[in-house]
Amino acid sequence: LVATICYEVVFAIDAASFVLSGLFLVAMRLPTVRPIRERTSFLADVREGAREVASRTWLWTAFISFALGNLAMAPYWVLGPLVAETELGGARDWGLMMTGGAIGGVLGGAIAFRWKPARPLFVSFPVMLVLPAALLALAVPLPLPLLVVGSTLLVAGIVVGNTLWQTVVQQQVPNEKLARVDALDWMVSLVFMPAGYIAAGPLAEAIGVTSTLVLAASIAVVAKLGILVVPSIRTMRRPDAVEVGGEPEAEAKLLSA
Repeated sequence: LVATICYEVVFAIDAASFVLSGLFLVAMRLPTVRPIRERTSFLADVREGAREVASRTWLWTAFISFALGNLAMAPYWVLGPLVAETELGGARDWGLMMTGGAIGGVLGGAIAFRWKPARPLFVSFPVMLVLPAALLALAVPLPLPLLVVGSTLLVAGIVVGNTLWQTVVQQQVPNEKLARVDALDWMVSLVFMPAGYIAAGPLAEAIGVTSTLVLAASIAVVAKLGILVVPSIRTMRRPDAVEVGGEPEAEAKLLSA
């Protein structure tokens, strides 16, 4: 849209989408009766959440992986438009790549809705190897159709990986602790994204765009494969997964679908 019509119209469409999202939130009907809990201070809540995270190896190691992964992902969004401007067709081609990403989000949601692996954490992190692949595709750069496919797979992988992760957290963390753990998850994971935004530009000027993207891809590989050495990441099973003839039932159903 940016490449074909004036950007003011695109901003207006984007703003309207937020208004529409707000209307959906207003239309939600939530329970009026909520459990009463003892009021505590903010710092007490933080300590309680930190204790929950520290008591579960799969949680705090995943936080480290997410932090590194988001740090590595930032150069894709910062340097991608620059590569499109200097090596491709400019705003039009970057827009097509982002359209591929939007399609990937829908596809990822459909896959996550249907796919229920027996060992979700063991699957969710390798799925995100689409990130280093997308970074390396941009570093070359590959022809535009392949970059669009790469963007599609990247966002699809993010949606699938995040869905599997959030499902595990909600299944394994007690409800009364969930908000604290989730808040720490977002804080630790996302604080590194703006750091990556800040670092990507100066680093690209210092060592070059290609080298920066390759470095980011290397960090992403370490983040997503290194965590598989943690036993609880590899072995945690979905609560309702049942072995059927030596094969997890959930995986058997997927193969037969």
